[in-house]
Amino acid sequence: GYTQDEYIGQPIADFHADPDAIEDILTKLGRGETIHSYEARLRCKDGSIRHVLISSNVLWRDGQFVHTRCFTRDITEQKRARDALQLSENVKSAILNAALDAVITMDERGFITDFNPAAERIFGYPKEAAVGRSVVHVSVRNRQGKIVYATDEKTAGRVVPATLQSRHALEGDVAS
Repeated sequence: GYTQDEYIGQPIADFHADPDAIEDILTKLGRGETIHSYEARLRCKDGSIRHVLISSNVLWRDGQFVHTRCFTRDITEQKRARDALQLSENVKSAILNAALDAVITMDERGFITDFNPAAERIFGYPKEAAVGRSVVHVSVRNRQGKIVYATDEKTAGRVVPATLQSRHALEGDVAS
């Protein structure tokens, strides 16, 4: 929101929200380094903060620092989206980790992508051993010996979960 007159010719540090970041940038530029996608925070005229990526280098003439060429890209919305996604992932993990029922997530091919602590107890596999394997390898068999979680020709290779009648089964138990 600054006009050219308010911005050009002013110390760049006046616009940075983090003194340590601009000091680091200026030190690197002063050593002749080129900066690529340096994440920083800039203060707008209205006082709001924008997250940016800075790419910059210096024009040197006869060994003298003349000026910098700087490209600044606003990534505020991407950062907000990334932070919101991280918060959502943290909430999801907290819910899954606290769940008493087994929760297994898998990809479209039936390979396990997540395995909560209750699934570890019920199926008897640690998460590290289950993730990346086919759900068929970590299945529960019912009293008739049939796999409760499986793929077959009727489902065109999709994994179809069946309802377990017995919750919180201990290792060695079978579903009814």
